[in-house]
Amino acid sequence: VAMTGANNVYFDGPPLLIFGPEHASMIARDGYSKADVKKFVYEHGRVRLDAFSDENIERRIRQWPVFKGEFTEAGPDRMVPVMKSAENAHIVVIGGGPAGSMVARLLASWGHRVVVIAREVDRRRGLAESLPPSSRKVLAAVGALEAVDAAGFSRGIGNAVWWGEREAQLEPYDAGRDRGFQVFRPDLDALFQQLAIDAGVEWVGDATVTRTATTTVEYTQAGVTRQRRGRFIIDASGRSGVIGKPFRQYEPAFRMQALIGVWQRPGGWGLPDESYTIVETCEDGWAWSIPVAADTRHLVVMVDGTVSEVPRGRTLESTYRAALTKSRQLEALRAGAELQQTWACDASVYSASSYGGLYGLREAGSHGSPPDTGLHGAPGSSASGFVLVGDAGATIDPLSSF
Repeated sequence: VAMTGANNVYFDGPPLLIFGPEHASMIARDGYSKADVKKFVYEHGRVRLDAFSDENIERRIRQWPVFKGEFTEAGPDRMVPVMKSAENAHIVVIGGGPAGSMVARLLASWGHRVVVIAREVDRRRGLAESLPPSSRKVLAAVGALEAVDAAGFSRGIGNAVWWGEREAQLEPYDAGRDRGFQVFRPDLDALFQQLAIDAGVEWVGDATVTRTATTTVEYTQAGVTRQRRGRFIIDASGRSGVIGKPFRQYEPAFRMQALIGVWQRPGGWGLPDESYTIVETCEDGWAWSIPVAADTRHLVVMVDGTVSEVPRGRTLESTYRAALTKSRQLEALRAGAELQQTWACDASVYSASSYGGLYGLREAGSHGSPPDTGLHGAPGSSASGFVLVGDAGATIDPLSSF
């Protein structure tokens, strides 16, 4: 590894170390982990500066952007590392929701070294979501279906819809198919996190990403700033859009706000089937409700923030209650129930139809225009050094995504 001809020195690519099963078992038997091996290679995989040719010292080391000026004034006995970090990873995923954890799990199962950097989950702002039976195919494809089936989530058998009509349109799922799931997102996220870890993904939790570059993510964790590098970065940070937000194009007619209330009603809700998702149109928007337990439902009102005539109360709760009166079915549903908490968030419709590469560190979540590097591609392309997945790239159905 420590040789002047290694391109890892000049181009910052992570070296690939391959151990046979005999040597790997010897290392493990002596108590060394993968992290220990990487640390050893990082600390000992170094070459004296004067071992390089004069041309490479000046052009590839002193002036090369990879080293950020570290060797500009270095003497001949200075040691040049082959690895820039003991924690170099093949892929860095920002965001630990369903998109981030499952793409990480899938990539790890294909043999990639994957690191997920995820923020702390705030259960007070967790949303109920509905996964229809069709989602079972996706869950099976990423190896998560068995775990989700066994997790004890409420099962959904259909929808009751009032879309511009006074009479309900009942939409039961096909009786011959398996049911869907009514989930509380923080619980689903925790399940998917464990599945990713079980697949070999390194999980960096309770972290906040502060800056990103094409192959580098800078984050803070417990007050300490760290960096992780990867061959490419996946932005799965949802609506936060750590990388994707500057590239978003919003639909002017759908600048929506979601007003969310968590309600409890002992003894159930008096519905023909307690598992149904309820959807209805109402003045200034639409509303929906999903159960997360026999006595607990989320009642959500989606309003157009630009034209809504919902009176703004002195508190979020008063504004939410005023918006709820615009609905017919949800307003009736809450009778006899007790409001546990309210919160709100942006629910606007957007997409990121094209983007350029990010060169140089950028503050995470910046609203400024990205530099024009000449590299453009549709979401899913890795031509720019990163990929947007899930809500980081485009709005997904708000009943099954947040």
